[in-house]
Amino acid sequence: MAPVLTSELRAQRAPVTAALGADGTPLGLILPALPDLPQAPGATLRVPMPCLGGEACAQQGWWGGAVLQTARTQGRDGLSLHLAQSEDFLWAVAELQVEQDLLGQAQAVYELLLQTVRESGKPQLLRVWNYLPRINAVEDGEERYQTFNRGRRRAFAAAGLSVGMGAPAACALGTAQGTLRVAVLAGREPVLSIENPRQVSAYDYPRQYGEEPPLFSRAAWLPQAGGRDLLFVSGTASIVGHATVHAGEVRAQTKESLRNIEAVLQSANARAGRPLWRLQDLSGCVYVRHAEDYSVVRAALKGRRLRNFCYLQADVCRSDLLVEIEAEAQLGAFSEA
Repeated sequence: MAPVLTSELRAQRAPVTAALGADGTPLGLILPALPDLPQAPGATLRVPMPCLGGEACAQQGWWGGAVLQTARTQGRDGLSLHLAQSEDFLWAVAELQVEQDLLGQAQAVYELLLQTVRESGKPQLLRVWNYLPRINAVEDGEERYQTFNRGRRRAFAAAGLSVGMGAPAACALGTAQGTLRVAVLAGREPVLSIENPRQVSAYDYPRQYGEEPPLFSRAAWLPQAGGRDLLFVSGTASIVGHATVHAGEVRAQTKESLRNIEAVLQSANARAGRPLWRLQDLSGCVYVRHAEDYSVVRAALKGRRLRNFCYLQADVCRSDLLVEIEAEAQLGAFSEA
């Protein structure tokens, strides 16, 4: 039987080791950029986001069989690539210090990643993480996130890839530092894209959200052997249709975000024909724009029995959004009721 992709999130400050949650070295890790965390195995992405409320920080890892190759390259233009791959899966992190040309730099980062997954023989994007400095700042008449989306779209178009159904799960968060960081999980087999009937698909957003809309599905379901399917839930916020709702009300935005996640799970369960995915089995990260809102957001999640989540301070892709939730679930990782 071919190896399956497994995931584990731990909420602690102690460094992740190769033995965390699975045998062997992880393909990739996302860790907080804390000074007391030593270099971890695999292709590690350090995210410069403060942990909130004295909570332990998110440490998330993915395993997909024996790691056959790791590599780190640095281009003359400052664009770096760090990858690890097994027989069936690939994790790659591209980083670039952002200067003036965000449009061109976003395109260059994505062109490198798309070329990497294609040449690896794992061309199917499963999940993407985007970390963009000053994501809500307005430059040349548009938000930097909108500029980033145009660069991402150009790279997909140049590669001849679809920008609609079939897009991977993704998130896009803002950081204070000047480095654009993008990480991808890719594999040989495609995911099943899941949309939310309460929302317009992100890739169909009207032009008021930018010349080119974002490029992701609300969730991505990876079927796997042995019933170990993975569900990646994209960064989810207080959006109904295509509009932000509950502006300025963090508690209401958190509850609306949870309603949207429930709608995504219902769509996935309808596709399965049975209730496979449950809200209480999710784990992941909660991004809170204002640190002082942490206790309100945390209470809302705890009230829904969502306990395996870490809380980080970050800017969200729209300036009127106060919270965003991303999550994963893996079948077989819990006892079905």
